[in-house]
Amino acid sequence: MFKFTIRDLLWLTIVAALAAGWWVDRSRLKELLDEVAPRSLALELGISLRDGVRYPITSDSPNPSPPARNMPSE
Repeated sequence: MFKFTIRDLLWLTIVAALAAGWWVDRSRLKELLDEVAPRSLALELGISLRDGVRYPITSDSPNPSPPARNMPSE
């Protein structure tokens, strides 16, 4: 019969904590990649994603960003 010592339990706790930390980190990384990847792919393909609709990016396309506000002069 195997007896667990405090040292064995500490090692088990460390290994479990590292595994859990790694899993949480990979899950967050996957969520971030799932969010960013479509935008990166759209830029590579030369299309703009607005409201889930794909528009081709051309030189005569309007600028999708709003105009800058007028700053007060000093």
